[in-house]
Amino acid sequence: MLQHLLPTWTYAAVEKIPADGPVVLADNLSAAATPQGPCILHQLNFSIQRHQHTALVGPNGSGKSTLLRLLAGLITPQTGSLQVLGTTPRRGRPAIAYLAQNLQLTPNFPLCVRDLVAMGTYSRLGWLKPKQAKEDRVEQALATLALQSIAQRDVHQISGGQLQRALLARALAQQATLLLLDEPFVGLDRGSRAIIEEFLFQSTPAFTVVMATHDSADLHRCHQTIALRDGEIQSGGGYHV
Repeated sequence: MLQHLLPTWTYAAVEKIPADGPVVLADNLSAAATPQGPCILHQLNFSIQRHQHTALVGPNGSGKSTLLRLLAGLITPQTGSLQVLGTTPRRGRPAIAYLAQNLQLTPNFPLCVRDLVAMGTYSRLGWLKPKQAKEDRVEQALATLALQSIAQRDVHQISGGQLQRALLARALAQQATLLLLDEPFVGLDRGSRAIIEEFLFQSTPAFTVVMATHDSADLHRCHQTIALRDGEIQSGGGYHV
């Protein structure tokens, strides 16, 4: 569980994030899903601007999840270059939040919703910052994702939709700049989906969002679509919708 939920960059220095320029810039980017694995992504060229919502689309196996893991700094390119927030994804990690698909929780690990959300404060505020600053940020995040009523509930006793909202609240408490989502609406109940949609597509975006999706409705709410097939960007895949 800790591998998925604890920020792996808790003590990393926070890079100075440029005020302008693209949040993501890929140049001839190629990569494998594992260090010794075959190349899955081939010579990708694209950019993503600040506060832009980008949909990653394509059939299963086209490389969407691998690209998200690249942006999160969990794997490194084989060739080409990738800049995230003006630096490498690994150095930009304190400002990146990544929600993987099908998160599996370790059974019987004691963790309540509030503590899960509070983990988001560690990467920016550290362990020794004033307690009140952390608590204020956590309370705001819980309220934004409508989680106050279940804040003390064990994460093993909440629905998948509530867990997804808690993970988004953690990203908000983290004050992340780039939010990476892998099929964020799969299996959600109607209430949680409505809350998450309002949060993600609000008029003043809190994040730059990159989301893998199979839902055509998401495309019309995104500024840009990157269409992948066999690890390559399809012609017209960067069009605005």
